[in-house]
Amino acid sequence: MIEKELTIFHLYKISPALQYLQNLRSYSSIHAILVLLLFFSFLGRSNAEIGQKTIDFYSEKITIQYNSNMLIDLKVNPQEYNQHNKTGTIQNFYEVFEKIDYQTLLDDLTTHKTKYQLNDWFFYELVRTAIFRIYIGRPNIHKRLAIWSMMIKSGFDIRITYLKDEVFLNAYTKEEVYEVPMIVEQQKTYINLSSFHDKKKPADMLYISNFVPNPNGLPFSFGLKKLPQLKAQSEDRKIEFEDKNSKYSFNISFDKTIVDLMNNYPFITEGQYVLTSFSSTLSNSIIPVMNNILEGKTTKESLETLVAFTRTGFDYKTDEEVYGRSKPMIPEELFHYHFSDCEDRSALFFNLVKELLGLPTIVIAYSDHVTVGVAAPESLGEYILYKGEKYYLCDPTGPVNSYEVGKFPNGYKEQNFEVIASY
Repeated sequence: MIEKELTIFHLYKISPALQYLQNLRSYSSIHAILVLLLFFSFLGRSNAEIGQKTIDFYSEKITIQYNSNMLIDLKVNPQEYNQHNKTGTIQNFYEVFEKIDYQTLLDDLTTHKTKYQLNDWFFYELVRTAIFRIYIGRPNIHKRLAIWSMMIKSGFDIRITYLKDEVFLNAYTKEEVYEVPMIVEQQKTYINLSSFHDKKKPADMLYISNFVPNPNGLPFSFGLKKLPQLKAQSEDRKIEFEDKNSKYSFNISFDKTIVDLMNNYPFITEGQYVLTSFSSTLSNSIIPVMNNILEGKTTKESLETLVAFTRTGFDYKTDEEVYGRSKPMIPEELFHYHFSDCEDRSALFFNLVKELLGLPTIVIAYSDHVTVGVAAPESLGEYILYKGEKYYLCDPTGPVNSYEVGKFPNGYKEQNFEVIASY
């Protein structure tokens, strides 16, 4: 089936300026010069046709603007990619791209980045979605080189790797990213952005282009401290748990858009997931409910209730059992997926303590377990000394059907650990 679509163009007319110029003799020379400048300004814009397309970006429909001269056929010959020296072809593409009006699109995308508070990864996804929409029907090589050019013009250090008739975008980053192809070039680590959207894994051996248009470009960041502000899609989950005195049953609303955002998110360090705060949908739902439950309780009783919540309110299975791989979750995802494990519950518990009690909290990672320590104002039992402060163990995962705090998880008291997040 041939895909058809309507492209809207806004044409800038110059006829008023031409008509005005016929009367130049009646004006002073200075005024004439000003009018001439106005004329050439209109003339420069006369060749500009501003097109519009609507793209689906998660829960949003976004209208993007671009100059129609971006639609020229930037020749990329796949046969040339069978040779070892690809620098000339890649460089030629970039030099031609620089001569078209990419700025209209870039300015528009940057505006959307600010509006929706997108981090570098989500901005890359927005650029990718826009380019694939504008260049619909064009070869993937053309699209990827256009994305690469746009990301370069956005200020990033992005390198091209290639093999046969395929090219891949590689972003310089200072952060740890797992389970993704990467290269090290001149002591800088580049991760393969294209691999996240490919159905097949790139070959282990790729060539890297020697053409580097922005060697001092910004490093790419995957930080999640601030979630994108896209249209919320509220969903509910019924929660049931009990502490030593009461049983509780209530519904919690969470934002399905945030869950969708995380579906294809790169696998970053566990500490990054923990530091990701609640969406406004989840916060407005869970905080009032938990505040009501904790009302009148001491610090110890509040922590006992919170560990009872994370231990018994969710079904436990390891990521390997459910997904066949490690899948750390941000708090939002626990309410969407049926199963969760220790790092997921630690992320939820960490944020609950921060939002409800405001106590200094650390996340403790062992070789095969993640737990939490809280600097409570009263003695709770066993603790870890961190930066001169006692952090009492409050394991969000077990023992199941228990509300006890102040004890190391079984078998971990003498093991080495690392603090991966703190508040």
